[in-house]
Amino acid sequence: MFIVRPISRLMFGLSALVCMPLILGVLVVDVVLRYVFNAPLTWSHEFCSLMLFLTLTMAFPQTWLRHAHIRAELLGEALSSKVQTLIARLCWALVAAFMVVLIWQNWKDAEFMLLIGETSSELNLPIIYFRVVLGVIAATTLLMALLKLFSRSPEGNSDLAGVD
Repeated sequence: MFIVRPISRLMFGLSALVCMPLILGVLVVDVVLRYVFNAPLTWSHEFCSLMLFLTLTMAFPQTWLRHAHIRAELLGEALSSKVQTLIARLCWALVAAFMVVLIWQNWKDAEFMLLIGETSSELNLPIIYFRVVLGVIAATTLLMALLKLFSRSPEGNSDLAGVD
């Protein structure tokens, strides 16, 4: 996990320390301009939507590393440890497969976006940059899933000691 941790922490830090304050700042300015001066920011909704996308996707790998995701364990504790390990490996295999599909689709979409020069509607930002971020996140999550899939304890935190 030595490769995944720094990338994951960096993305989480950007998410929490850059994207969230930007969203909050733009929303506050927009509300003040809208209701006090009757001059709203026309691009605030799109900007906040794009920042929210970045916030959620960049926090994704760190959430899994910290085991902070939502998980239903109705039957898990009643099963034997071998079955729990098998289910955990199956889950990590499915995550890995999904990330491969996401990376592949992301690559195909990115090629098309470059070809047509696709941009956002209000801010005129090239959407390809958001695809690059999504690709990095998917690759990081794929690497993490493969490491967990083949680890000694795919369902536990034993190989994640020291994750902040």
